[in-house]
Amino acid sequence: MLCVACCISCLQREHVNNNPRDTTFIGFISISGNEPFTYILIRDTLGSSFEIVSDSLTMQRLKQCQGYTVKLQGTITRKHFRKAIVVRSFIILNN
Repeated sequence: MLCVACCISCLQREHVNNNPRDTTFIGFISISGNEPFTYILIRDTLGSSFEIVSDSLTMQRLKQCQGYTVKLQGTITRKHFRKAIVVRSFIILNN
């Protein structure tokens, strides 16, 4: 019973912390994980990282920008217990 209560508490905390916020994020694109379970991240110079979530065309374009510095505009949220950013648009700043 205690285990069930802890699980419910964690799920509620995740729901509360999942309030979306609009933001602009500047960082470099990297890919993490192992095939076939890779995911695209944006990392800033301070070490913060966010998983990138978007439509398949944007994801394909961002995957090709690995190592480039980009400016993303989107909404911060969570995905699979990781910080994530749902991308609306991006600009390549340099490579």
